[in-house]
Amino acid sequence: FMCACINSHVTTVEHFLSSAKNININLVNCHGCSAFYISCQYGRNDVVSLLIDEPRTDIMLSDEGNWSPLMRAAWLGKTETIKRILCVK
Repeated sequence: FMCACINSHVTTVEHFLSSAKNININLVNCHGCSAFYISCQYGRNDVVSLLIDEPRTDIMLSDEGNWSPLMRAAWLGKTETIKRILCVK
């Protein structure tokens, strides 16, 4: 799942979200980064939007340095990603 998010494989991410209800989409890597965090970091906005729309996604899950996905996107100048995160209802 995380690799699909990082590499912006939208169809695979959609498949996981719709058919694999028992996966932990907030699982983190060795640096404390979730698939949502890394998608924000790399500006994978199509995946960011899918994950924002998924109720199980914790969009505030910080990494081991206490950086939130929003903070990382801002630090890296990912303007479109920032807009998508801030428009969450």
